[in-house]
Amino acid sequence: MANLTRDDLTNGREKFSLRCVICDKITEASHAANSHRPEYDYLVAEYDYSSIDLGVFLKKTPWQKRYGQLLPINNIDAMKFIGECNTPLIESKKYKNCYFKDETRNPSGCFKDRENAVLMPYLIENGISKLCVASSGNAALSASLYGRLY
Repeated sequence: MANLTRDDLTNGREKFSLRCVICDKITEASHAANSHRPEYDYLVAEYDYSSIDLGVFLKKTPWQKRYGQLLPINNIDAMKFIGECNTPLIESKKYKNCYFKDETRNPSGCFKDRENAVLMPYLIENGISKLCVASSGNAALSASLYGRLY
């Protein structure tokens, strides 16, 4: 299966495919959970960048519209947004040309809101209704908030 290309496997249905860096197997993103064991394999997302409209990144649009073509979600409009990813860059008073991203301004106050804003609708879209998060901090707090939205 290592000789398959992304187009051979996905017929353009998926926005990206996953390639195992150990065995070089290419897997559809939606089938990754069934075809690879994450504890043994390392999967990297591979995009067909020639099919991506780069002009959309220059527009002042909400982040989900700007990055929608890269997200693993088919129906971007079904995503629920509560102000995540709208965090300011704060210029350093001490260092020149240095900025800090203030992720505490996300809805849960955690940087993991970016991840969970995509993860929760992805799980729902793929028929997964339960999630267990092994965390005592940012990931658990954010997953709890976004889990309640769905």
